Amino acid sequence: MALVLVVCAAGATLAFEIGVDLVTALLMACAAAVVGAIVVKIGTDVRTARLVRAIADGDLEPDAAPDRIKARLASPHHRRTLARALRKLSTDAAKYPWQGRLAAPPIIPHFQPETRGQLIHLAEVLESPDALEPRGVALVEDLVSNPASPLFGWSDEEAEVEVRRALFMLDSY
Repeated sequence: MALVLVVCAAGATLAFEIGVDLVTALLMACAAAVVGAIVVKIGTDVRTARLVRAIADGDLEPDAAPDRIKARLASPHHRRTLARALRKLSTDAAKYPWQGRLAAPPIIPHFQPETRGQLIHLAEVLESPDALEPRGVALVEDLVSNPASPLFGWSDEEAEVEVRRALFMLDSY
């Protein structure tokens, strides 16, 4: 954060020195800071998604992941967030068809009651106070956040297979 402020101040000073009025120089510096923060955030999110997917796929051992990823996968708060997302997916899937309404992205297909029940069970497992296998939590995160996940496809069978796989990886199926 301090680096951003130093860069903004230096940029504003340079712009002011070359003849740009002070207000315009400060606005340019602030705009550059906002764009820089967005670029850093997107880069961090992409790297996190890649690491989580690698853990879920078994390409990376959870112990070899950076500390922030290990802490994220072990965090009760993060697990509750994933559980809320699963509950919302299940609830939204029960409302299909939307009868002329435009659904907010991502568009969730209609799941059979059994699949919705599996999603709710997975949410309950995530909310449990027990320690869970990080690879299973990573798989759930990938299922919820990856638009190419079977949860956002049109096949109940594929979604159910992945949910069962996540439950198995969490050692609770």
